[in-house]
Amino acid sequence: MYSVEWQKRGLPHARILIWLLNKLHSNEVDDIISAEIPDPVTDPRLHDIVTTQMVHGPCGALNPLSPCMADGKCTKRYPRPLVAETVTGNDGYPVYRRRSKEDNGRTIKVKVQNQEIEIGNEFIVPCCPLLSRIFETHANVESCHSAKSIKYLCNNFQMGRYVSTNEALWRLLSFQIHERYPTVVHLAVHLENGQRVYFTEANAAQRAERPPSTTLTSFFAMCEADPFAATLMYVEMPKYYTWNQSTKKFQRRKQGTPVPDWPQVFSTDALGRMYTVHPRNDECFICDCSKQVYETLMQAVDNNTGGLFFLDAPGGTGKTFVISLILATIRSRCDIALALASSGIAATLLDGGRTAHSALKLPLNLNTIDTPTCNISRSSAMGKLLMQCKLIVWDECTMAHKKSLEALNFTLKDLRRNNNIFGGLMILLAGDFRQTLPVVPVERLQMN
Repeated sequence: MYSVEWQKRGLPHARILIWLLNKLHSNEVDDIISAEIPDPVTDPRLHDIVTTQMVHGPCGALNPLSPCMADGKCTKRYPRPLVAETVTGNDGYPVYRRRSKEDNGRTIKVKVQNQEIEIGNEFIVPCCPLLSRIFETHANVESCHSAKSIKYLCNNFQMGRYVSTNEALWRLLSFQIHERYPTVVHLAVHLENGQRVYFTEANAAQRAERPPSTTLTSFFAMCEADPFAATLMYVEMPKYYTWNQSTKKFQRRKQGTPVPDWPQVFSTDALGRMYTVHPRNDECFICDCSKQVYETLMQAVDNNTGGLFFLDAPGGTGKTFVISLILATIRSRCDIALALASSGIAATLLDGGRTAHSALKLPLNLNTIDTPTCNISRSSAMGKLLMQCKLIVWDECTMAHKKSLEALNFTLKDLRRNNNIFGGLMILLAGDFRQTLPVVPVERLQMN
């Protein structure tokens, strides 16, 4: 991927992003990228290129008036730290090897405001010695470890531009200003008749009766009509077929590498990428198990049989979605469903959620009370709410003290005049004991 950017002085410069087959290790980065002053004896040509084209500033305390300075700091983060070895991270740029003068690092003398000062590797812009020798100009080369570099390149050719004569000529000749390789084709994923449809007031009925084809529906049609397409997986289609945006159909490629044993079939390096489903679109992630839980709990609510239920599942499997669905269903019938949680963060994930201590007015010293109760009377607003309630959901109950559940049980029996467990009210507890490890006094994790 590359983008060409034009400056006001009329000269272009390119930003190029190259993917490597294997990830570079720290010792391999030094073989490709250098952020040090070359040896003037063994490689005088490279030394001359680096010292004239790849020196930043100087700035900072040596030159506070440098154009890169803002609020007393360099916007390009120079001078860089001096380190003996390159250190790579999971994100951003690595810390390149920049040896100090005491560690056999070289220095040069430059003029700043008519004064000659000595600088070291802390002001050298990273470069590739091979490319520097070829182009003999400024060529910054970095090892990128973040997907943000893709966004950086895409933003550059879309920014507001200053059109010079050179750029005007470039565009008149239809030269590329941006290119990506290989081609990536987005593939739609949806349920039957669940594709996105754009319509106006004039064609709403027509669009509803005959929704446009998508890459997924066209793939199914091609599998029925084309024997070769029937041998492919969905993500392999763009490699052998092109997507016609006007006809909404896949067509065989007419150029590329011939496929053996399949006449008139050509392959390219195009990639197919399916649209990912956003995690917030919970309905797409609901499974048969979640549906069974929902139907079982709603049947208990409809029969008004009460009972105690515990929803146990690992984190990220959809407990919150099932709980929210149950709460929404009950409330849509104008019934009352109370949402509680052991922590404030968990309470914010539920519609109308509150912490158990706040809603139930639990005592703070649960450990010291033999028979704790909730500070709720029959005449209070919360007391009337609990008497009319259809369901109480307590999320992250695995974090709650057992006496808090005992207090709720005792209070509901008293308020509802019912000696059944929790006063005959249906209680749904949800949590994951896998996330609540036991605390063993005077023990370490390695010993367990």
